[in-house]
Amino acid sequence: MILFKRFPLVYWVIIMLGFISFHSSAQNLIPLQWTVKFEKNAISKDVSLLRSWERQGVGYINCKGAISTSFKIPPAHQDSSYTLEVSLRMDIENILINGNKIGGDIVNHFQWSKKPKYPINTFSISAEQLNVDQVNTITIQFSSLSYTGGFSHNQVSLFPQNGKKTSELQLSLNKEDHCYSRGEEVILQVNSNIAERGNAIIKVRNDFSELLLTKEVALNKEGSNTFCLTDFLSLPGFYEISVTCNNNGYTGGVKWLTIAPTEVEDIDVAPVGFNAYWSQALDELAQIEPNFSVTRVDSLCSDEKNGYVVEMQSLQDKKIKGYFFTPKQAGVYPAILHLPGYGYGFNNIKGFKNNSDNVIELALCVRGHGISKNAFPFDNSPGFFGHEICNVDELAYRSIYMDCIRAVDFLYSQKMVDTTRIGVFGGSQGGGLAIATAGLAHDRVNACAYFDPFPCDLNNHIKTRTIVADEIKGFLDFYNNSCSYEQSIQNLSFIDTKFFSQAITCPVYYTTGLFDDDCPSRLGFSAYNKMSAEKKYTIFPNDSHIGESGYYEESMSFLKKELHF
Repeated sequence: MILFKRFPLVYWVIIMLGFISFHSSAQNLIPLQWTVKFEKNAISKDVSLLRSWERQGVGYINCKGAISTSFKIPPAHQDSSYTLEVSLRMDIENILINGNKIGGDIVNHFQWSKKPKYPINTFSISAEQLNVDQVNTITIQFSSLSYTGGFSHNQVSLFPQNGKKTSELQLSLNKEDHCYSRGEEVILQVNSNIAERGNAIIKVRNDFSELLLTKEVALNKEGSNTFCLTDFLSLPGFYEISVTCNNNGYTGGVKWLTIAPTEVEDIDVAPVGFNAYWSQALDELAQIEPNFSVTRVDSLCSDEKNGYVVEMQSLQDKKIKGYFFTPKQAGVYPAILHLPGYGYGFNNIKGFKNNSDNVIELALCVRGHGISKNAFPFDNSPGFFGHEICNVDELAYRSIYMDCIRAVDFLYSQKMVDTTRIGVFGGSQGGGLAIATAGLAHDRVNACAYFDPFPCDLNNHIKTRTIVADEIKGFLDFYNNSCSYEQSIQNLSFIDTKFFSQAITCPVYYTTGLFDDDCPSRLGFSAYNKMSAEKKYTIFPNDSHIGESGYYEESMSFLKKELHF
């Protein structure tokens, strides 16, 4: 961490300004820094509206509470009426200014969308409701915080109704993915157009949310400059840069970057008995008759594909189902096994049934997902991740990974499938399942594509997404703390998909979004860096866990090339 302390301030100004790009109100009088306090445990902490909740160690698990901050009204606007704009990823109960209710009862509806359009709630604030040139307080009480996937999507602004100006910084980098190797030239051009000269607070954090730098610097009103940053960004890792500016109003921005991600160290090793554990699971699966069945379903068919529902028996003799699509014309084709995200059941199958490519696709609903929902005991479980957390032989993912292997068995049983061209693909949980499948069935899987995987690199997941630790403690509570926290972590290490990476022999393609706070980039690279197979990756610097830039299309292009269709 010494790196961040031994350079002149001017260089840090150069670095940080390069990572800002925003349009915001120069007359916004509400700071970006707030304090959040939760009713459940009376814990309070500082949070920024620039950053996602989960990056700051808070989220849905914390439940009811309030955020608050203070602001001043300049004397020049003492007779003005104001407009308050509020758009927050939370369920709002009340909005209070100086103890007076302004509004409330605003329900947040999270949008799993590449371009979400969240409503802005507007309130008119009279001059009588505010204290001129004195401290004013705004408090927003909420019943729950929302998942975001990585982007904040939070805004609270207050500005005079008679005018609203904007500030702007535009930047360009010589590498669009914000990913650099050690010593590689990093060139940044910053164009600024700010309402007036002001100060900025610059903060640098790593992906463990460790604050490495806080500096107050002056910003010029206008300017266009080119900077070489090579000497100042050299340590392998993942970094968040946030800037808040108060030039007669608050504004700010956040960006992520990575230096040499394939050189980030990971000293974890697989738990003792890992290989034997999974050999036993495979042996148990082999003892179960698969009883494959294939039923044609007219609503799944199109001019391009025949559509079926397939069924198969998996571990614990559970019936697992999936959607199976084959080209209309008889022949032998490559196949892709699509694996689901957490709780996702492939509700939208249009892409499969209308795919004109000469490829077979199996969208597998592992137990508890989609049309296999009944194969998981939801009434007696805290969920897939925490299921039987104190019994390593009953962990849900032990069976779920076997569901994926049974699906490979199914593909091998189909005469239309070219068994030398089978690929696996998934994102989030599906990404973890893809890694596990490619490792456990390394002699039968010929290509693997994954996006920010789960469960993967558990030890670092707890550090980068700290509410994971709270989730695990909740699982233990569900089972009356029948084992220790440390024992639960040891048990979960047996389902950590990064430990399957070394067994993979097929070509691999990894895609990641640097803003992802659900399954941060470090996790996927922990798996990637252990692979000795042919591999490549793509970084989307402005993507969250939602995958705004289209990792699906990129991954399918990779599979198309590797499987030759």
